[in-house]
Amino acid sequence: MPPKQDSTAWTNEHQLSVLRHIVASSLAARPALYAQPQMAGVNGNGGSRINQKLQATLALLVKQFPEAEGMIKDEVAKLSGGKAGAGGAAGGARPRENKRKKSDDEDEVSVKEE
Repeated sequence: MPPKQDSTAWTNEHQLSVLRHIVASSLAARPALYAQPQMAGVNGNGGSRINQKLQATLALLVKQFPEAEGMIKDEVAKLSGGKAGAGGAAGGARPRENKRKKSDDEDEVSVKEE
């Protein structure tokens, strides 16, 4: 334990720090959660269902603190190296590729921004 310091009043900043630690720790421990025997029936698709339920549960906790809006998304991005989920960059889903016939022999690939 760290040495005792002068006592300061508990602030919202302290609460948000605790909350961020809970979110970050829970998200970082996902592999251990996926490995639990109780999760065997729901761990298909790489644990996507478990991940969604974990994030939904954390969202219920975070929802109690309006200042913490976006905290889960931020922590997921940190853990995935700047990528937020399977959609690619943190800004949203990646663009779809559409194939269009340029001529009978040649395919043209274009990127459609949504």
